Amino acid sequence: MTSLVYIGLVLTPFLLVTAFSAQVIRFCTALKLFAPVSKRSAHKHLTPHGGGILVVSVVIPLALTFIQLVEIPHATFLTVLFLASAVLAIVGWLDDLKHRSPLVRLLAHLACVGITVVYLPQLFDIVPLWVEKTIIIFAWAWFVNLYNFMDGLDGLTSSEAVFLCIAIMLFAPPLGPIAGIIGSACLGFLRINWHPAKIFIGDVGSTWLGFILGGLLLLSLEWDTWSLIYPLFTVTLVFSGDATYTLLKCLAEGHKPWVPHRKFWFHRAAKLGLRHSTIVSWVILINAILLVVAVAGHYMGAGIWTLVVGVGVISTVAWRIKILEKRIFDHDTKST
Repeated sequence: MTSLVYIGLVLTPFLLVTAFSAQVIRFCTALKLFAPVSKRSAHKHLTPHGGGILVVSVVIPLALTFIQLVEIPHATFLTVLFLASAVLAIVGWLDDLKHRSPLVRLLAHLACVGITVVYLPQLFDIVPLWVEKTIIIFAWAWFVNLYNFMDGLDGLTSSEAVFLCIAIMLFAPPLGPIAGIIGSACLGFLRINWHPAKIFIGDVGSTWLGFILGGLLLLSLEWDTWSLIYPLFTVTLVFSGDATYTLLKCLAEGHKPWVPHRKFWFHRAAKLGLRHSTIVSWVILINAILLVVAVAGHYMGAGIWTLVVGVGVISTVAWRIKILEKRIFDHDTKST
C-alpha cells in the first residue's frame, strides 16, 4: 500500500464523521435521545447521546471493504469481528433508545465475544486451547464493559480510542490500516464530543469501541505474544486500571457492580470541580506517557517491568487525586 493510499484511507473516516456530525446531532435530538441528568452523571444539562452510531456507520463498511479488497493477515477473524460488532452496536443502540436489562446486555456481549473468539488464533501455549479461549472470552467481555463504564466525561472515550489505535499501529503494523480507520473516525467525533459536548457517544459507541479495540489488541498479540502483552496492557491502564480497581473496591464494599456510581477516579476528579476539558487533557498527557513507556519498554526488552512502570504512573495519578480530595475535605471541615 502506497503512502498516498494509506493517508487517503485514514483521512476518509475523519472527513465523513465531520461531514455528518450535524446530522447525527439533529437525528438523536429528534428521537429525544437525551442522557439523563442524575447524581451519577458528570453533566448538568440535557445532552443528546447515541452519537456513536455515526462512528459505527462509517467504520464498519470502510473496514469490511478494506479487508475484502486488500490482502491482510487474519482476514476471517477481522471480518467476523466487524460483523459481530454490528450486532453489538445494535444492542447498544437499543439500550440508548430504552434502557435494557444488564443481564440481557451482558449475554449479548458474551455471545458476540464467544463467536469471534472461535476465529482468534491461539496466542499462548502454556494452557490447553479451551482454557485459553474461556479466559479470553471473560477478559474481552470485561474490556467491553469497562470501556462502557469509563464513558463519563466529554471527549474521554474518543481520545482513549485514538491512543489505543496508535498503539496498535505501532505494535502490530499489519493492523495499522484498520486501527487508522477507527482512530480517524474517533478523532472526527472528538470535535463534537469535546467539552462542552454537543453529543455523547452513548452505549452504541462505547460498547462497540470496547469490543473492536479489545479484539484488535488481542489479535496484535499474535505477532509476538510474550513480547507485546506487557506494552499493550500498559497502554490500556487509564481505563483498565481505573475500572478494575474500582470494581474490586465496590465489590469489597458490598455494592452491585452493575449499579451506576461515581467512584471512578475521573468522576472523583470531576467532583473536585475540575472541568471536563482539563481532566481529559490530563488523561491525554497520561496516555502519551504510557505510550512512551510501552514503546521504550518494548524496545528495551523490559518485559513485565514495562507494566510495573505503567501501574506506577497510574497509581501516582490516583494518589494525587486522593490528596486533593483530602485537602478539600479538610478545608470544608474547618470552614464548618
